[in-house]
Amino acid sequence: MPYFLIIISLTLIVLNTISLKKDKNSFKSILINKEESLQNYEVEIGKLRREMGETILDIQTEMEELKEKLSKLEYDIKKEEIVKDQYNIIDEESFINIEKEVNKNLEIHNEGIKAKNYEAVTDNKDDNRNSVKLEEIKKLIDKGMNEEEIAEVLHIGRGEMLLIKELYLK
Repeated sequence: MPYFLIIISLTLIVLNTISLKKDKNSFKSILINKEESLQNYEVEIGKLRREMGETILDIQTEMEELKEKLSKLEYDIKKEEIVKDQYNIIDEESFINIEKEVNKNLEIHNEGIKAKNYEAVTDNKDDNRNSVKLEEIKKLIDKGMNEEEIAEVLHIGRGEMLLIKELYLK
């Protein structure tokens, strides 16, 4: 039985080699015939296809690079927004603290002014002197002088001049 299989396989190999030698339509002969029969326009079409393929490859490469750059920019923008949000939170907290400090200072300042006003009203034993200052301040205001000029002319502090103006002239 094994001899029978060997004889059949050898017979098939010999028959196929003989048919390939006789066959004019083998791959090699078809390739040679096609190369010989190529026309000029087919050559140009081949060149155009190659150029289009290269152009498309270049475009795809550039698109990939742009995608990478875009993703990096998006990451940077998100990172910047996070930092900005953290800064705004810190800035808001600072603003609130500053506002509290300003309010405290205003309260302290207002209490000081009230105390000075009370002392000025109760401690003024010499009403003639006050009325003279009051009259002088009225005259200087009517002349168009500002608070600093009036304080310099009367040799009094600007705060005292403003206090007198607020208390008596209104």
